[in-house]
Amino acid sequence: MIDRESYENPEVAKIINDHFVPVKVDRDEHPDVGAPLPIRNQRHQRVGRLAAHGFLMSDGWPFFGGTYFPPEDQQGRPSFRRVLLAVADAYKHKTR
Repeated sequence: MIDRESYENPEVAKIINDHFVPVKVDRDEHPDVGAPLPIRNQRHQRVGRLAAHGFLMSDGWPFFGGTYFPPEDQQGRPSFRRVLLAVADAYKHKTR
């Protein structure tokens, strides 16, 4: 569902390719890579679910994660597009 809603959207794909280095991780095969993400997700969203999206610093330290971002803003949740742009802006302006 997330693939169809977000990653197959040409506008979202362009944002990802312009601002991020996307890496898809299978947590069953690489639990060591995905391990820090649920902890960080809990801190940001106060839920105990595994993060479907994790944003990492260049040194690999996670700084934001989320379980689901809809394709459009809805029910108080930001769209994946809005999240991507906000994270890219925060990284560019607040990590220097």
